[in-house]
Amino acid sequence: MPEARKPAIEERNGTRVVFLSYTSVFLAQYAATANRAGLATARVSTTFEPQVRHVEVPGSPPIIRTYADPRDAAAMVEDMRVAKEQADVVVLSWHWGLSPNTGGTAKLVGYETDMAHAAIDAGADLVVGHHPHMLEAVEVYKEKPVFYSLGNFGFDFFAGREIAMERNSFALVRCLIRDGAIQDVSFIPMRIPDDAPQPILLSLTEGAGIIQRVRDLSEPFGTQFQIG
Repeated sequence: MPEARKPAIEERNGTRVVFLSYTSVFLAQYAATANRAGLATARVSTTFEPQVRHVEVPGSPPIIRTYADPRDAAAMVEDMRVAKEQADVVVLSWHWGLSPNTGGTAKLVGYETDMAHAAIDAGADLVVGHHPHMLEAVEVYKEKPVFYSLGNFGFDFFAGREIAMERNSFALVRCLIRDGAIQDVSFIPMRIPDDAPQPILLSLTEGAGIIQRVRDLSEPFGTQFQIG
């Protein structure tokens, strides 16, 4: 298990960058244990609460709440603390959230914001999420960026489905690191063409719809964007 949580460290021009990765979406047999190689996991519990008017309105959907396992959350926080002692910049990648196959609509699940904030409080400088196969919100928490999901990127998950905007909405994060810190963060809109399963970078004009979508999704966080 400790090996699965061990960070990757890259050094460039005297700046050390640590990368850590966790997953909250996994099959139990893929988790690393003391006797088996596997994934660094952060387990999450789900509870369902009835709506206030559930007696008056039978069949109303429940309130869904999610909670990170306290042991895994504590281990992650410790990982962040140790990583920050080893490097100038700590980047965290997290496999989380809901894809369309499990009811995902680009809305965040509660534990995502909880764990992103906990990671930044413990030392993370950048959090990048994936799994939903859709673009999701960008938050700036304590001046540190959180990209909750960058979209598909690697393959056309939506091939044959009538979800054109989701299928063509991807982003590549660009970071400028200087003097041992992240100085600037931006994203580049991308899409997968209909005639080739290869992501391509888009100009500001070509990617205007994607840029606007990210702004709309991020509005609840009050995230401000500059286009250029």
